[in-house]
Formats: sequence, structure tokens, C-alpha cells
Amino acid sequence: MRVNGCDDPASMLDQATLDLIQAGSIVFASLMAVYGIAAWRREHTGKKKIDLAEEVLGLFYQAQYTINNYIRDSLTTSGDGSTRPIGDEAEPEWVKKARNQYFVPVERHQQQGELFGRIHSIRFRFMAAFGKEKAEPFNELSMVIKTIYAASIELRLGVSDSPEQLSAPSVKSAEKDKTRTEELKRTIWAGLKKDDPTANELDQIIQKVEGTCRPVLEGGIRWWHKLKTNVVTAVFITVLVIVALIVGM
Repeated sequence: MRVNGCDDPASMLDQATLDLIQAGSIVFASLMAVYGIAAWRREHTGKKKIDLAEEVLGLFYQAQYTINNYIRDSLTTSGDGSTRPIGDEAEPEWVKKARNQYFVPVERHQQQGELFGRIHSIRFRFMAAFGKEKAEPFNELSMVIKTIYAASIELRLGVSDSPEQLSAPSVKSAEKDKTRTEELKRTIWAGLKKDDPTANELDQIIQKVEGTCRPVLEGGIRWWHKLKTNVVTAVFITVLVIVALIVGM
């Protein structure tokens, strides 16, 4: 508006204010856009870690159940253990049956190669995300399997049709062998928790994995809700600013 041939100072002030608001709105919208991109990156990175923690914990639960309820299940059938490699030497039927029986846990573990292969391959991603020291349960689980294999081998080697080994040993030697045999059997076969060191060791491994993964999973739920709220708020404000810019033009 012109007054006496000059621009109205009030109109000029209003226009300057409007220009300033528009410029500020553009800056604010840009900042909100940057915030949205950063939030999306945090969401993507955080979600990957949450997904990894969930997958690893689930795999360890599955491994524990498989070892205790399948691999170490003492109930066997006549065909179990038949995949045991046999050399050229002939075995009496009772020797073959006994050695096959002790081979069953190894055979069953080999049948679960996909599960334990996944656990082995994911350990390196877990180390990268959580640190090398947090991946110790992977080594401990591997050691449990190796212990079962070693016990199976020792038990099979203890079954012999050799006349020297079948001769009556001394009472002391017989008791020692019996104690060792029972110890090995407790390793390859599941039993009561109080007398099952393998099951107890698996419980301790699970507790360590839970100690690493549970906080991430539980914290991730709270973080996810907070992030969604912040992103929605930022998007809403950005839309309002854009609408105000369009109206003011």
C-alpha cells in the first residue's frame, strides 16, 4: 500500500516479517528432514542389532533343547547308530550293537548340521555387533559338543572282544572303570538335572546369552516406540511448515 506516493512502512514491515518467517520455515523444514534421515539411520542400525540378538537367543534355545531332548535322549531304536564308520575288522554282534549305541549322540548331532552350522556362521556377526568377549558362549557350546564326541569315542573304545580285556580284572580296577564309564554315560545321555553336568552347563551358557541379548530386546521395544513417536512428530511439524509456506506464497 502506498501513502502519498510512498510505500506504506507498515506494509513493508509485514512483508519483511513474512519473508523472515518463510526463510525460517525453510530452514526448519530442512532441519526436520535431516533429523528424519538420521532417525531412519538409527532405526535401521538399531533394528539390525535387535534382530541379531533375537536370532542368536532363539538359536541357543533351540540348541539347548536339541542337545538335551534329542541328541542326548537315551531312548534309541535298533537302527540308531548304524551310520557309525566301521573298519575292515569283523565285529561280534554284541560289540557292534554296543558301539552303535554309544555312537547315537554323534549320529544325531550330525543330523542337526543345519542348526549348528547356523550357530557357527552367525557367531562372527555377533562378535562384530556385541564384542568378542560376549561371544564366549559360542565357544562353550562348541566345547559341550566336543565333550559329547570325546565321551562317545572313549565308550566305544572301551567295548572290546579282546580276550585280554574280557579277562577278570582286579576289583579296584573294575570299580575305577565302572566309575569312569558311568561318568561318560552321564555326558552322552540326559538325566536328572542334579546329576546331569552337561544340562547344567547348557543352562549356564543360556544365562550368559540372555544376559547379553535380553537387555537389547527389552530396550529395543522402548526405543522403537520412542523413535516412532519422534519421527511422527517431526513429519507432522514438517508438513505443517510446508502448508504454511504454500499458504503464505
